[in-house]
Amino acid sequence: GMQQFLQAVNRNPCVVLNIDPANDNLQNNMFITEEDERDRDLILDISEEVSNAGNVMNESGLGPNGALMYSMEYIDSHFDEILDEIIIPRVSKLENEHDW
Repeated sequence: GMQQFLQAVNRNPCVVLNIDPANDNLQNNMFITEEDERDRDLILDISEEVSNAGNVMNESGLGPNGALMYSMEYIDSHFDEILDEIIIPRVSKLENEHDW
Protein backbone atom coordinates (compact mmCIF):
# COMPACT_ATOMS: atom_id res chain seq x y z
CA GLY A 1 0.00 0.00 0.00
CA MET A 2 2.28 2.78 1.25
CA GLN A 3 5.18 1.67 -0.92
CA GLN A 4 3.04 1.91 -4.05
CA PHE A 5 1.72 5.32 -2.97
CA LEU A 6 5.25 6.66 -2.43
CA GLN A 7 6.30 5.34 -5.80
CA ALA A 8 3.26 6.94 -7.47
CA VAL A 9 4.10 10.37 -6.02
CA ASN A 10 7.81 9.99 -6.85
CA ARG A 11 8.96 9.68 -3.24
CA ASN A 12 11.65 7.11 -3.95
CA PRO A 13 13.77 5.75 -2.51
CA CYS A 14 11.95 4.43 0.49
CA VAL A 15 12.86 1.92 3.13
CA VAL A 16 10.44 -0.69 4.38
CA LEU A 17 9.90 -1.65 8.00
CA ASN A 18 7.64 -4.58 8.75
CA ILE A 19 6.48 -3.90 12.31
CA ASP A 20 3.81 -6.59 12.40
CA PRO A 21 4.93 -9.29 14.85
CA ALA A 22 2.34 -11.70 13.44
CA ASN A 23 3.40 -11.38 9.79
CA ASP A 24 5.74 -14.29 9.22
CA ASN A 25 5.13 -14.64 5.47
CA LEU A 26 7.05 -11.54 4.41
CA GLN A 27 9.81 -12.00 1.87
CA ASN A 28 12.52 -9.46 1.11
CA ASN A 29 12.09 -9.75 -2.64
CA MET A 30 8.44 -8.73 -2.56
CA PHE A 31 9.63 -5.15 -2.08
CA ILE A 32 12.23 -5.16 -4.82
CA THR A 33 11.45 -4.79 -8.48
CA GLU A 34 13.85 -5.50 -11.30
CA GLU A 35 13.56 -1.95 -12.66
CA ASP A 36 15.17 -0.36 -9.64
CA GLU A 37 16.30 -2.51 -6.76
CA ARG A 38 17.55 0.40 -4.64
CA ASP A 39 14.18 2.10 -4.29
CA ARG A 40 12.67 -0.33 -1.82
CA ASP A 41 14.93 -1.85 0.78
CA LEU A 42 13.49 -3.94 3.59
CA ILE A 43 15.59 -2.89 6.56
CA LEU A 44 13.68 -4.57 9.36
CA ASP A 45 11.28 -7.48 9.61
CA ILE A 46 10.22 -7.29 13.25
CA SER A 47 8.72 -10.80 13.20
CA GLU A 48 12.09 -12.25 12.16
CA GLU A 49 14.47 -10.18 14.24
CA VAL A 50 12.72 -8.94 17.37
CA SER A 51 9.45 -10.61 18.34
CA ASN A 52 7.31 -13.15 16.54
CA ALA A 53 3.77 -13.64 17.87
CA GLY A 54 3.74 -17.30 16.75
CA ASN A 55 6.88 -18.05 18.74
CA VAL A 56 5.46 -16.20 21.74
CA MET A 57 2.33 -18.38 21.55
CA ASN A 58 4.39 -21.58 21.47
CA GLU A 59 6.76 -20.56 24.26
CA SER A 60 4.34 -18.87 26.66
CA GLY A 61 1.05 -20.68 26.14
CA LEU A 62 -0.71 -17.42 25.28
CA GLY A 63 -3.43 -17.37 22.65
CA PRO A 64 -3.18 -15.33 19.44
CA ASN A 65 -4.45 -12.08 20.95
CA GLY A 66 -2.32 -12.39 24.08
CA ALA A 67 0.79 -13.20 22.04
CA LEU A 68 0.16 -10.24 19.76
CA MET A 69 -0.32 -7.92 22.74
CA TYR A 70 2.83 -9.26 24.40
CA SER A 71 4.83 -8.81 21.19
CA MET A 72 3.60 -5.26 20.63
CA GLU A 73 4.31 -4.31 24.25
CA TYR A 74 7.78 -5.84 23.98
CA ILE A 75 8.48 -3.87 20.79
CA ASP A 76 7.15 -0.70 22.43
CA SER A 77 9.28 -1.09 25.54
CA HIS A 78 12.42 -1.81 23.48
CA PHE A 79 11.79 0.62 20.64
CA ASP A 80 14.71 2.93 21.45
CA GLU A 81 17.09 -0.03 21.32
CA ILE A 82 15.56 -1.28 18.07
CA LEU A 83 15.88 2.18 16.57
CA ASP A 84 19.46 2.79 17.74
CA GLU A 85 20.87 -0.69 17.17
CA ILE A 86 19.02 -1.88 14.06
CA ILE A 87 17.13 0.77 12.12
CA ILE A 88 19.49 3.77 12.20
CA PRO A 89 22.65 1.79 11.32
CA ARG A 90 20.88 0.07 8.43
CA VAL A 91 19.48 3.31 7.03
CA SER A 92 22.94 4.89 7.34
CA LYS A 93 24.47 1.94 5.51
CA LEU A 94 21.91 2.26 2.71
CA GLU A 95 22.57 6.00 2.44
CA ASN A 96 26.28 5.29 2.04
CA GLU A 97 25.67 2.56 -0.55
CA HIS A 98 23.29 4.66 -2.66
CA ASP A 99 23.43 8.23 -3.78
CA TRP A 100 20.29 9.38 -1.99
